[in-house]
Amino acid sequence: MGRRLTFRFHVACILFVALSASPMVNLVLAGSVSASILSFSPATGNFSAGQNVISRLTLKNTGDIAWTFWIGYSVIDHNGKSNDAAFTPFTLNPQVSASISELWRVPSNPVTGFYTIVVTVWKNQPQSTQKQKPLDSRTNVNSFQVIQLGTLFVDSKPVKGSISVDGSYWGTGPQFRSLEVGPHTITFGLIKGYKTPSSLIVRVSAGQTTTVIVIYVKRWLYP
Repeated sequence: MGRRLTFRFHVACILFVALSASPMVNLVLAGSVSASILSFSPATGNFSAGQNVISRLTLKNTGDIAWTFWIGYSVIDHNGKSNDAAFTPFTLNPQVSASISELWRVPSNPVTGFYTIVVTVWKNQPQSTQKQKPLDSRTNVNSFQVIQLGTLFVDSKPVKGSISVDGSYWGTGPQFRSLEVGPHTITFGLIKGYKTPSSLIVRVSAGQTTTVIVIYVKRWLYP
């Protein structure tokens, strides 16, 4: 009986030493979870209702075990209200990096103005009742602007003259395009034998079509 106990004790000791010397077991036992955002390309420019605001980041698993990280993507309007996209799970092996795209769609009746973008990397899936420190995050203030759009229809009679809006040439009438809500200046080109219509300032309203039709008056030449 004593010999069996001694034998089992020696086997247990040998097994413990072998496990302690194994680098694989050390890797698992000493595994750490960490991540770093290597690069961040926030969305810029103007966006309107229904459009997607897409930002991109490169994330690296800087720990020594594979892990599923959770990516948070928020856009904050000028009133300080945060609009949060759904959290995105993303699995990375140790010391591996990958590019990730995050998306927020502008709602049908948005707050206009500039928005700040915040992207955050979490170790675990965030819960409303759970507090945890983010592994990494990036913020870009006044990154993009949300605008409201209307449409502008411009034409001329009885001849078709060239049309420019806010200094940008649109072509000959009729022309129909979406524009940011607010005032816009329309100018018309020369047509030989006709009096050129005066430039106009018109206001485009959200979700509505503003129609402008001008008349080219013929110049009568008398002998």
